[in-house]
Amino acid sequence: STTNGTVICYNYKSGYPLTINYLEAGTGTVLADPHTDVLKAGDNYSVNSPAIPGYELVTASDATVSGAMPNRSVIINVYYQHSEHTVTYQYTGAVPTGLVAPTDSNSPYHYQDTVTVLAEPNEPHGYTFGGWTLDGSPVSSSFEMPDNDVVIYGNWVLNQYDLDVIYQFRSDSDLQVYL
Repeated sequence: STTNGTVICYNYKSGYPLTINYLEAGTGTVLADPHTDVLKAGDNYSVNSPAIPGYELVTASDATVSGAMPNRSVIINVYYQHSEHTVTYQYTGAVPTGLVAPTDSNSPYHYQDTVTVLAEPNEPHGYTFGGWTLDGSPVSSSFEMPDNDVVIYGNWVLNQYDLDVIYQFRSDSDLQVYL
């Protein structure tokens, strides 16, 4: 309708409200905006649950919420839990015999946790530790946990030494024996 140059639009959909909430299990914290719709009784619905960084569905079948709308309002709660990701250490290169990569006793971690990198190991005689790397870049103190498992590599190098041997001969005739 029109009133004194102002246009007023009405958009009314009759039916029953469907609300799907996306919550953290245990706390009930809202993790994403709810899905809302208005459906008539008997209408079918199928709604994909959103991917939420750092979380996974408690029940895999909640990836898609579907059904037929009854003749009443429907509220469905979909629950998520923190994803757990591991931090693993591996050695590469000339690993000293019997040396085993350390284990992070704080692993597993959650998305965006602060991960403190383990101390560099003691260097056995004849080897040099090249430091820890993550995705090819040096990492020495800490980093923010991504939403996936992580492998931190430590590279070992076998030390090489130059040895210069100097022979001293008493006379030229001694030298001839070795030529």
